[in-house]
Amino acid sequence: MLCPLFANAECEKQQDHRSNKSRGIVVADFKIAGTGKIGSVELSKIVNTFTGSCFNDDSEELEERVRAAFQQRGYFLAEVKNLRTKPLDVLASPKPVDLEAEVAEGRRHRLAEIEFTGNSSFSGKRLRRQFPLRTGDVFDRDKIASGLEALRRLYASQGYIDCTFVPNTRLLSDAKVDLIVSVEEGKHYRMGTLYIRRRRSFRTDSGRIGNWLKDAPSTGPTLPSLLTRTALCCRRTSPRKETRKCSAIAMTLKFKWSCKSISPHPHPLSPPISAATKPTTTNGK
Repeated sequence: MLCPLFANAECEKQQDHRSNKSRGIVVADFKIAGTGKIGSVELSKIVNTFTGSCFNDDSEELEERVRAAFQQRGYFLAEVKNLRTKPLDVLASPKPVDLEAEVAEGRRHRLAEIEFTGNSSFSGKRLRRQFPLRTGDVFDRDKIASGLEALRRLYASQGYIDCTFVPNTRLLSDAKVDLIVSVEEGKHYRMGTLYIRRRRSFRTDSGRIGNWLKDAPSTGPTLPSLLTRTALCCRRTSPRKETRKCSAIAMTLKFKWSCKSISPHPHPLSPPISAATKPTTTNGK
């Protein structure tokens, strides 16, 4: 009886992209053909990114991941024309495969300008500073997604928890790309009623907290600053246990807040440039 050669195939650490950890594939080898402009060093980096990594056994998802790897390096119009997987052991889990792809990477694009529409709470200059890209830099897909996430954090810190951002692109004739970000700020939430329940194991200066809440205006500060100020109102009565008490604030105090029209679903994240939310591309001169 022969034992499968890859029966104990495993993914490298932090390289497991499967939605179901008991299934999927692990890439044993990756060969890329059809490229003409990308350098051998960069091509090797892409190959190394996939080799040893685990993915869902989904050809469309794999094609998008390969395309994303090229777009991360500025090849914005890269096309994956043909992708094939060759199983090496159908009984192993994850299933080891050899991956082959034919890719036409096209020209390397660079960033021209970033424009914003629909923003009123923050200036375009401040929004622009959230993107780790300068004019003329390689149009890096991951850095664009990082900038969109930074926008979400900026708006959320000021109470705009329902904000959304839609990235669109405009191709120019000199292999440059304009990025146009459509901003929907949504409602501006402020803190409503704050209820504090004290446990016996934790002592607070209840009078100070009560006076602070009593004097607080109805249109108080935003949620992050309010929770910070509330935590500062708590006094530790035992200096020896001060460090432990500080780290236990979140466990010993139960916060409950109510905001008008707050939605029960998770806050929407800024959509990265992915297969599900591809940007609208228009050609321009």
